[in-house]
Amino acid sequence: MKDHITISISSIHGSKHFSLGKRTRHTVKFISGVIFLCILITAAIIYYLVNDAEFSKLKLRELEDKSLSLSKEIKSLTALKINLEQDLSEREERMQLVSDRLDDLEKLLGMENLVEERFESRLNVATINSSIRVAMLTHIPSGPPVKHARTSSGYGERKHPVTGIAAFHRGQDFAVNVGTPIYAPADGAIESVRPSSKGSGNYIRILHAYGFSSLIFSFKQIRRQPRRFC
Repeated sequence: MKDHITISISSIHGSKHFSLGKRTRHTVKFISGVIFLCILITAAIIYYLVNDAEFSKLKLRELEDKSLSLSKEIKSLTALKINLEQDLSEREERMQLVSDRLDDLEKLLGMENLVEERFESRLNVATINSSIRVAMLTHIPSGPPVKHARTSSGYGERKHPVTGIAAFHRGQDFAVNVGTPIYAPADGAIESVRPSSKGSGNYIRILHAYGFSSLIFSFKQIRRQPRRFC
């Protein structure tokens, strides 16, 4: 009897007795252990799932923050792209304007055959040619010898201011105040000077490059001597 357990259940209908042997008790213990183990495993799984859900929420928040940051960065880069495109467009317009002006300069300098060359090469050649021509123009008389002058008589047919007779005037007369400085109209050397108080008055002849010369009359005082550069 030591290996048996008797369970008695009493009711209004009488008593019932159940006898459990050793094997049955082991079976009950095993089933109880299995159920307990299942409960532990279920609890562990629930705990893991809860923690995983919290971790997923944290990751989701981090991803949302990164998404917001990337959205702001994309907006900033888009604005920068628009600004760069506008700047590039303006630079292209300026380059086109410079190219058009370079074309005009090349036509003026007689350099139309360089249109197919590189832009930098064309610009260098045009700069050299224009520099040479500017240097040439500094040796060719091309302007009045006095500043802020009024042309009182031009080159060509005119009526003489003293005699009143129509004749061809081979020069230009400039009206300025007394004491106004007179300058050479281009680089050159003084060939001859003639002081005089009669006729056309004081006279000076300046030799320029390329066969040009200037003659200046009717001025008050001579401050340069022959064979001097001016």
